[in-house]
Amino acid sequence: MGLATATSNAEKNRNSARELFNIYLNSIFEQSKPLLISRDILTLVAKQPRREIDRPAPSNPTSATRTGGRAATTRHIEGKRSLCVGMPTSSARRGWSWRALDKLARMESGHTPSRRHPEYWGGDVPWIGIRDAKSAHGREIVETLEHTNALGLANSSARLLPARTVCLSRTASVGYVTVMGRPMATSQDFVNWVCSDALYPRFLMYLFLAQGDEIFKFSSGAVHQTIYFPEAKAFHICLPSIEEQREIVGMLDALREQTEKLEGNYQLKLADLTETKQAILQKAFLGELTSSLIYTDARGTLPSGKVSLTSIRGISPTDLHAGIIAIAYQKHQGHPKQNTFGHVKAEKISHIVEARVGIELDRNPIKDAAGPNDYRHLKKVESRAEKAGFFSVRQSAGGGYTFVRKRRFDEPVRKTRKCLGQYNDAVDAVIDDFLPMDTQQAEIFATVYAAWNNLLIEEKDVTDEAIVREARDNWHPEKLRIAPKRFLAAINWMRTKGIVPTGSGKKVLDRV
Repeated sequence: MGLATATSNAEKNRNSARELFNIYLNSIFEQSKPLLISRDILTLVAKQPRREIDRPAPSNPTSATRTGGRAATTRHIEGKRSLCVGMPTSSARRGWSWRALDKLARMESGHTPSRRHPEYWGGDVPWIGIRDAKSAHGREIVETLEHTNALGLANSSARLLPARTVCLSRTASVGYVTVMGRPMATSQDFVNWVCSDALYPRFLMYLFLAQGDEIFKFSSGAVHQTIYFPEAKAFHICLPSIEEQREIVGMLDALREQTEKLEGNYQLKLADLTETKQAILQKAFLGELTSSLIYTDARGTLPSGKVSLTSIRGISPTDLHAGIIAIAYQKHQGHPKQNTFGHVKAEKISHIVEARVGIELDRNPIKDAAGPNDYRHLKKVESRAEKAGFFSVRQSAGGGYTFVRKRRFDEPVRKTRKCLGQYNDAVDAVIDDFLPMDTQQAEIFATVYAAWNNLLIEEKDVTDEAIVREARDNWHPEKLRIAPKRFLAAINWMRTKGIVPTGSGKKVLDRV
């Protein structure tokens, strides 16, 4: 069996092991289906060493929450896996029942002691932030990156919550869930539940974990998604008896432990295969093997007016495109021009990366109103990103598009960075050029670059007037709304920055 085939099979087996737990987790909380527990799962649990059952922290489930603010919403948001805002319209499976979460647990918020007072920090009270919840997602947390102290608690709205408190991140990165392994405090990015004797904390953790990206149904916000307290106060969950909750948690714990071992074994096999591959490449470099090139970057112009671009090893053009969009989005977050990153800017960045850096993204750009576009391919990339849990794109009320991070957002960024290798700096340079631009500036820049490049491919005279004519008059009727001086300004800026086309990008074709 070839090295590539062995690697592909190992990756498939690793991914299958990873998905096995998620599939079973989802089936547990899918109320539209009967609860099926296979003989294999029961055998697996029986083989596991018995663990001491943790006791839920005592609390009064009917006591008032300490989150303050508005009352529970009266809206109804139907969930998918045993979670709903308001009483659901769907019925529970036999033996389970829908209950208001605030009748089963006391809801608490968190806070951040003032950073201006260093004396509030560095004590003995673990303080959970988003990074802690990310690393402990779906697990018990016993240590945190930062600690506060009694003084910090006394001078802020932060609270020391008991062990077994369930914490769900509700802002910035929505959906991380963990259970406190000891008394801790949290930031305001969390909504926390101190469970009563009727609700097993780890069962609630797994119920939230099963939501996956469905958790975003309960969030709102134009830029940053947030689960607001009125929605959290109206949460209803579906659950069986406390005894069955414990049994389900035991099964999920055992299955996850076994699937992670399996996944780890395949990961080690992949590492061995990678090491073998590197050894072969090293021999090829030293001339000890005769082989064809791994890839080429000839960049030669083809008869179709396109060029031979570099295909990046180890990643498909679709995933590479998604990764570059994710990197661009990541760079825009926190920047004053953050709200300018939508469909238009993503496509313009992708076009210049392909044309200027010379890597293949599988685009077939045409002359569109917003510049060089291949929206058909972009939608394919976005569909892949959403299904994989990288990011999604939502249309705003004003007609624009907003990118939303999903739980696996970091994966395409990390993989793309690794695969780009020597091209990372060039891709960063392109994104950095776009970073301070608004949408129309990005549109004009990419259109001028593409028009200029077209003239070079067609071996026509390249003058400022010719570029403006190609980018404005001969492009799309919508471009006539933009004054010629703005195209001239873009040409001058490009020359100043040294961004001058060479005819090595794909030719942008007329709309059919």
